[in-house]
Amino acid sequence: MPDVSPSILSVVQSANKKYGKNTIGTSENMKILDIDRIPTGITKLDTGLGGGFPRGQFVELYGPYSSGKSLISLLTIAQAQKQGLECVYFDIEGSYDEIWAESLGVDIKKLYVTQIDVGEEIVDLVCKLLDAHPGILVIDSIAAITTLSEVEKDTDSHFIAPLARLLSYGLKRIKHHNKNTLIILVNQIREKITNFGSIPYSPGGNAILHYPSVRLEVKRDTDFITESGKKLDKNIIGQVCNWRVMKNKSAPPRKFGSFRYFYEGNKIEES
Repeated sequence: MPDVSPSILSVVQSANKKYGKNTIGTSENMKILDIDRIPTGITKLDTGLGGGFPRGQFVELYGPYSSGKSLISLLTIAQAQKQGLECVYFDIEGSYDEIWAESLGVDIKKLYVTQIDVGEEIVDLVCKLLDAHPGILVIDSIAAITTLSEVEKDTDSHFIAPLARLLSYGLKRIKHHNKNTLIILVNQIREKITNFGSIPYSPGGNAILHYPSVRLEVKRDTDFITESGKKLDKNIIGQVCNWRVMKNKSAPPRKFGSFRYFYEGNKIEES
């Protein structure tokens, strides 16, 4: 350990003895601070992320419907399984299709899937799973989560930001349990109406903005890929998925790019 004042060194030694080795130390000696990454398998995206999504942290994928968020999540799971990591998929929207997942390279026999959708139950299960140290845990999607207050009361009841309140304490609990699991939060886009027009935002309140170390915006190009290559051709065979790293706390942010996704055979072609 480099030269430090005796008083600080005494505190450091005492803390490591009381709370465990590597509780506190210099960054040079704290190897637990090294970031492991799981690639998506999309070369330019992985480069833009700094080598892939960081383990032990939250990542939010958000964007409009059918933009490629679940696609990127499943591709990342496939890469994690190649490393021998266990993965869990929270199919909150009830849209998981094992045939599609398998065609993307996911080993469906080793992927754990759950379709519970009540937020309080999700938080409890996530915390228990994290104690078993899986490689990836995907929650698809945040916007589809309901809460006990919404389930137990009638439709005439009014609720003030139940999802935001749930995530405010839920993400805090999950972070406490997480050691080295990549947690991917798939989120949707909503429109907030103001006096100056509509403003797009991702549901979940401020917590969903601050906890993720990476926020990746995913959008589908307005022009689809057609068989003839002409825009007016109704025989659509694929789409262009555009991505932009809006937040990255472990690599330079604001990287962007795109890839072509062909529906037949689930082929990915990098541009």
